[in-house]
Amino acid sequence: MNDAPPMNRWLVQLDSEDEAAVEDAQRHLRKASPPQRRELRDLFDQATGPRRRRLAEILGRSLRAEDDALPWLLAASADADPRVRRPLLRALGRLGGDAAEARLLTLWRQSRDLPELRAIARGLTSLGSPAAREALQSPPLADTELERLCREGQVLGGRAAARSVEGSFVLSRAEVVPRHVVFHVRSGLETLLLEELQQREPEWRPHVLGHGRVGAWTTGDLLRLQRPRLALFFGFPMPEVPSATDECDAVAQSLTGRASRELLSTRFAGALRYRLEWHGRGHQRAASLRVAELVRRRWPELVNDTQNAPWEARIVTSRAGVHVEWVPRGLEDPRFAYRRASVPAASHPTIAAALARLGGVQEHDVVWDPFVGSGTELAERALLGPYRQLLGTDRDPKALTAAEANLRDVTRCSLILADALEHTPHLRPTLVLTNPPLGRRCPTDVERLTRRVLERCAGLLGPDGRLAWITPSAALRPEGFRTERRFEIDLGGFQGEMQLLRPR
Repeated sequence: MNDAPPMNRWLVQLDSEDEAAVEDAQRHLRKASPPQRRELRDLFDQATGPRRRRLAEILGRSLRAEDDALPWLLAASADADPRVRRPLLRALGRLGGDAAEARLLTLWRQSRDLPELRAIARGLTSLGSPAAREALQSPPLADTELERLCREGQVLGGRAAARSVEGSFVLSRAEVVPRHVVFHVRSGLETLLLEELQQREPEWRPHVLGHGRVGAWTTGDLLRLQRPRLALFFGFPMPEVPSATDECDAVAQSLTGRASRELLSTRFAGALRYRLEWHGRGHQRAASLRVAELVRRRWPELVNDTQNAPWEARIVTSRAGVHVEWVPRGLEDPRFAYRRASVPAASHPTIAAALARLGGVQEHDVVWDPFVGSGTELAERALLGPYRQLLGTDRDPKALTAAEANLRDVTRCSLILADALEHTPHLRPTLVLTNPPLGRRCPTDVERLTRRVLERCAGLLGPDGRLAWITPSAALRPEGFRTERRFEIDLGGFQGEMQLLRPR
């Protein structure tokens, strides 16, 4: 482990009378490597008093199954000092095994020490076995915190069992009745995604819903729903549930309602696992646990799990109520299989697909990308329709290597190591398709680069040529060109404008 701490310094500090210094030492020692954790176990066996308790806290949080420490832990967790036992009992659940389960269940039935029972509850939660979850249904003592831990344990403890069951999406099943689907896209590109859907799937009746969202009514299977190239992802919105009294209960109602059950049971085979995404509100751990507990009571087969869950429930709340959207997150995305290599700050493929669509298709197009990068724009243009030739230039040899990998299945494509502002393509371009370096990607003054790109393209494009590109919103008016279309778009941290220009 490369970041393992230097032991001696922190071990000396562990014996300090300064509480902050002790906490600092414990924090660093919890990063110990496997050999260092074995050394800490030896030191624990020899220690007494405060040092023994502090080492127990460190080992209770840092021991792993690969340490082969279960026999040692079983002995150490029987220590006479309850302050030593508690963190080690929690660790028993994480290491797992029949012996750990037997110890925790025995103590759960026998102990009447409230702090120890809370530690055992955490251990049983980590264990997650059927017997552990059953035990957590009956707290031995009446205590608000212990009861909370038991409820949390029943929610979290079911994750291991659900993960052990194979599950997969039902890809080819079509709907009998059209279902409403929401395609999410970068803000500003809604119109272009609408046009793509109108061309590809006009029977879906696509419609713009708002910023970054385009709706459709479809009977299509999941494979068809993955095809739109501009979409970031898609989801299935559930009916709104009023939340006048209890937001968490409203969310649980939506997650376990008839529409959710019908969707999940027909689109997925196997254990149903989901994670919650409170849109624009962060993790909301307490609310997530309460929702998960309510869902477990109403639909035990639907298990909350933050680790690689195939379904994400996106929650949006408003004054009117709660909106839940089920988003399939476990699907493989086949759209951009050509991306074998990348370079820093390369265009996201949905941005490249939008640029290619904006530029349009003409059968005899000579398409030039002056700042080709990893070749994403040219790859998307090749997929969009016929052309005569694709040309790409870049000053970075690493970028050209990446572009060659991504474009190796594309015919009639030439890549050249050259400065775009000085290079003259061997064929006159009819379409310049590019995403110049902007923001953090730009090595020079943005306004100066913008002006020079425009001047260069004006000198190369003929009267019927066109330039589809992205430029800063504050760019100068494109002299020598007329603006045919423009879209203010979110580029992930800064705004830009996607434009289609034609020579005057």
